[in-house]
Amino acid sequence: MKESPNTASADAYFQSLRKQLGTTTQLTAAQGLGNPGYESASGTVVILKDGKTLRVDATGMPAASGPHQLSRAVLAYEIASDILGCWRE
Repeated sequence: MKESPNTASADAYFQSLRKQLGTTTQLTAAQGLGNPGYESASGTVVILKDGKTLRVDATGMPAASGPHQLSRAVLAYEIASDILGCWRE
């Protein structure tokens, strides 16, 4: 989580992470719970909310984890959505 001093710097950081990750896929509004976000196939999810950037990086996890053998990308999204579900200002 990175808290930026204002929305312009938060957006700039959000965009810079996207460039660092390379190829990403835009999250739908439902996936980001109404917030802009994107994910990489390698297992990173980034979501922007309230001037804060949430980055969940599961690239260090095994290719498939848990009893349901979740991929890194799915695991990162699950963690990000759990955090967003609890997020309060």
